[in-house]
Amino acid sequence: MEQRSNNYALWLIALALGILIALLWQPLSPFLYGIVLSMLLEPVVALLVRMKLKRKAAIVVVTLFFVVLVFGFVVFMVPFLVSEGTDLVLNLRRYITGEEARKIFNSVARALVKLGLADNKEVVINNILTQINELVAPFFRSALYYLVSSFRGIMSVMLNVILVPLTVYYILKDKEKIIQFFSRYL
Repeated sequence: MEQRSNNYALWLIALALGILIALLWQPLSPFLYGIVLSMLLEPVVALLVRMKLKRKAAIVVVTLFFVVLVFGFVVFMVPFLVSEGTDLVLNLRRYITGEEARKIFNSVARALVKLGLADNKEVVINNILTQINELVAPFFRSALYYLVSSFRGIMSVMLNVILVPLTVYYILKDKEKIIQFFSRYL
């Protein structure tokens, strides 16, 4: 019976911890990401230490490598993704009314005329284009609004980009002290 109550207590603690993390995700996320990344990077640090590099130097090398990797991703991928997204938004009408789209719309219109569901092929195509514009235009208006108003999200990402490497560095540096601290309370 005592084992069962211990299991319930562990589950309740895990549930409470999960709820706490969910409620405090925004301020805790850089530290949680840092914990996960430091756990992933610890074997690399250990490998460098085995190769006769001092632990502090190995931590600096690994952290700098991680920062350069993230910075490289941001510098090369973000402008590309923004450019492609802008191109899609600006040229959507051309894509919809382009040659391939015209062929698809013509085949749909011919099929509808053959089935007797429509009288004129051009009217069907114009109706399709009008409906697509009515469906897609609000979506892209809201997407542009979201991009412009996402300053808060951008700031959150920038904060994570700064705090996560710092957290990784200090968790890797003070790993033993952190383990000793938590082992006293467990």
